[in-house]
Amino acid sequence: MKSLPSKKPTVGQGMLSMKAVSSSSTSPFEGKNMVQYKFEKITDLAAAIASEGSTPFTGVIDTSLTISADLEIPQSFKIIFVDEGELNINTSVLVKIASPSNISAPPAMKIKSGSGNLVFAEGGEVHMGWFGTTQEALQEATNSLRGCCNGGDVLIPKVTINMSTSTSIKLYGNVNLRGQGKISTFAGGTPRTAPMFELIGASNTTIEGLSLSGASGGGQGQIEITGSCENILIQKCYFHGGHAGIWINPNAGDKINNVTFLDNYVHGHHSIYVGNSELGGIAEEEIRDLKIISNFCTGGVNESSDGIKLTKSVKDVLIQGNICSENEGDGIDLFASGDRVVIINNICEGNGVQGIDIKTDETNYPPYTRGKNRQVIVKANILRANNESGIKVISVALDGEWPYFVQVVDNQIYENQFYGIWCSGRYIDIISNHVFLNCQDEDLDTNSGGIQIQGNDTKQVYSEYITVAHNHSVNNGKAAIPPKTFPGINITNYSRNVRLTGNFLANDETLPNDGLQTIGINIADGAQDIFLKNNQCINQDKNINIGTAGIQGETVSCKIGNVPETDASNEYPLFSAPSDICLLSVFLVNASKLEAGSDRDILEIVKDPSPPTGGTSILTLDLNTTTVEAFVATSMGTLIDTSPRYLSKGQVLGLKRTNGSSGQGLTEAVIVLNYITYGTKAS
Repeated sequence: MKSLPSKKPTVGQGMLSMKAVSSSSTSPFEGKNMVQYKFEKITDLAAAIASEGSTPFTGVIDTSLTISADLEIPQSFKIIFVDEGELNINTSVLVKIASPSNISAPPAMKIKSGSGNLVFAEGGEVHMGWFGTTQEALQEATNSLRGCCNGGDVLIPKVTINMSTSTSIKLYGNVNLRGQGKISTFAGGTPRTAPMFELIGASNTTIEGLSLSGASGGGQGQIEITGSCENILIQKCYFHGGHAGIWINPNAGDKINNVTFLDNYVHGHHSIYVGNSELGGIAEEEIRDLKIISNFCTGGVNESSDGIKLTKSVKDVLIQGNICSENEGDGIDLFASGDRVVIINNICEGNGVQGIDIKTDETNYPPYTRGKNRQVIVKANILRANNESGIKVISVALDGEWPYFVQVVDNQIYENQFYGIWCSGRYIDIISNHVFLNCQDEDLDTNSGGIQIQGNDTKQVYSEYITVAHNHSVNNGKAAIPPKTFPGINITNYSRNVRLTGNFLANDETLPNDGLQTIGINIADGAQDIFLKNNQCINQDKNINIGTAGIQGETVSCKIGNVPETDASNEYPLFSAPSDICLLSVFLVNASKLEAGSDRDILEIVKDPSPPTGGTSILTLDLNTTTVEAFVATSMGTLIDTSPRYLSKGQVLGLKRTNGSSGQGLTEAVIVLNYITYGTKAS
């Protein structure tokens, strides 16, 4: 091999390139022929390519070469750029290089000038610095990989670019942008008339490690995704001060699939925005398989500025591990959109409206174009110190417009100004949540609950088929003048078919906000078919308030048997309370008809029976005025909330019979007790 000179070569010395030269000498390595190289400088690129053909060749360019006609550089032809080396490509001229690996040049060295085009046939790593340090240079670098067969990466160095407010950097399929984080900076300017970066139908594309700022005016995104596309990843980027940091903004008929936003810091009017509520519904558009993971979302300018906002028809979404903090709007907003959504392991704190907002509005945003918030799982999130509720699942418009098939499970919900959980809809599970120190707004209406189940009183539409089970609702409420009642769970009018089982509702003197959760469970009189079982209501002023609501609970049948009409007046033990209970209703079933008439028996249900004087009478069935049909459950009267219908654990109920002179006796009689269980006020 020819030895290199000791000093920097000059033009004409013929050493700044090397090409393979055949040799008949024997190699010391296993007797094979060696390939020897000679070095030549390239002064005419077109002539060099024509001369070498397909022979492996590496040439060096150390000065500006003007390219005035199209060229195609084959895979066998390598170029090293040194000193002032560059390709100055004339207008409308195309230089096509086999691959970025055919070029050897420092990342920050500009090797292309002129208004012509330099592109690559195959993918690889392209340094933005080869084209310069401007917005136009990055667009050129991106364009250089646009048509290659297997995609590639544009590597962005430490740079600060002040972008035009009227043009975007456009990204294409199979082309990735990879920056170096906060030092790869793009300033958007305002007001903008175009996004900063725009992906139009760009599939199989990654944007990584960029820092974008500005672009707050004009309603443009810092990165916008539009057109039918799939397999997009935006990760480890920094967004600050834009109208929308990352915006999926589809047009009619677009299909956007498998998009991931991962580990970004986003501060903007809408941090992560999917769809566009301001444009109204767009038929047939669909966004699917969306993953929003481990992002930090904050900022905003008004109550519509959300950390993560979904609108339009969005399906199959995972929102996981994000921190949505101090947004002016909601932390996470499913705005009349979102089917088959999992919201898990997020922190939503200090937001101006809801922590998580799930709402349906069929009138203004029909499900055909928007979705309806169906099959939504909200699990293991921390929802703290939001200006309204921790989580709101509710309708915002006309009759029958409810979210449904929603699960709210295992969340920590505390220190929110309104309710911990505010819910209306159908087929909803609220299970195993910790709801603590909510209802902190002193202007809240009385009977605002840590967990609020609410029907549409105005439209007279029911919330129904709701399970509220195994939650802890503790110390919710706010001191107010005049004082207000704050239940652990509140069920409003136009709620029905609601199951409350196994919940703990407590005022805990050892925790903050002691003494303000004044009712355990409060059920409005207009609620219907509310099932309660095994709830523990501890240390509130009133542990349970059910009024005249339609309540269902547990049932026990107490057999009396046969009592001859000749038997004297007596009391019969019925039942010992297994825990603190509230009686709902009592029925008599007798095997023979008891005809009403003069001087008939009087039957009473008494608490703490103590013959012969008797206990406290709760209900009376006067057989002088009431006929009991055989094998028909006959009510023994109506229990009102002021009656002694509450029994402590171990208290006994009995049946007192006062024999009339024309008594008929009882035949295989059974007393049926319906009751609910709940805890006791601590001593």
